Amino acid sequence: MQDLGTVDWEARQRTWPGSGADWSHLRGAVSRFLTIQLQDVHYSFRRGVMKTFLKRRKQNRVPDFTPALFWTIMQALPDYPRPAYVTIAATGLRVGEYLSLTPDHLMPVTCCIRVPGTETAASADTVRVDERMWPWIEAAIPSPVQYKWLRLLWKQALAVTKADTSLRLHDLRHCTAQWAVDQGVLEAKVQTALRHSTAEMTRRYATSREKGEVARAVSDVMFQLRRGA
Repeated sequence: MQDLGTVDWEARQRTWPGSGADWSHLRGAVSRFLTIQLQDVHYSFRRGVMKTFLKRRKQNRVPDFTPALFWTIMQALPDYPRPAYVTIAATGLRVGEYLSLTPDHLMPVTCCIRVPGTETAASADTVRVDERMWPWIEAAIPSPVQYKWLRLLWKQALAVTKADTSLRLHDLRHCTAQWAVDQGVLEAKVQTALRHSTAEMTRRYATSREKGEVARAVSDVMFQLRRGA
C-alpha cells in the first residue's frame, strides 16, 4: 500500500494506453482500496495519493447508431434476451444498474423503476418508463442472462447485421439521451432522466443535434443552388 505513494501518476497518465474511462476506473479502484484499508476517506496518506492521481478527461462518445439500426440488431438476437437490450435503451440505465434489478424494484402502477445506483449517490433514483414500454420492462427484469452472455450475444448480433462491432452495451445509454434530444426534449430534462451530475455531461447530445441542423441548412442551400443552375 505504501508503494502507491511513490507512483508518478502524472507520468503514468501520459503513457496510459487505455481510454479515459479506463483511467477513471483505475483511479476509482485505487481510491476505494485506500478508503477500505485506511477506514477513513480523509486519511492524509489517501488524500496525498489521490491528489497526485489526476483525473483524465473522458472522450465524449456519441455512437453511430440510429433507432432503425437498433431494431435491426434486435431482430438478429434470440427472443429471450431481447427485452434486456430494449430496457437499457428505453431507460438509459447503466448496464450494472440494470443487472442489479429484481421484480421488487418495479413500480407497475406508475410505470417506474427504483434504481439502486452503482456509480454515484445521485445514481440511486427512480426512472420513469413510458407505459408502452412496460411489457418489455417486466420481461427483462430480472435479466434473462448475466453480463458475459449479454455482451457476447450483443457482439454476435452486431456482426450478423454488419453493424459497427465496436458499439458497446453502454452505448445504449448514450442512445437514450441522443434520441431524446433529437426529438426536441430539453437538455435539462434529459439530464434529469439520465441522472447526470452536471449539465456538461448532457451537452454533448445537444451538440450533435445542433451540428445536424447546420448540416441540413447547408445542404438545403447547396441543393437549391443546384436546382436553379
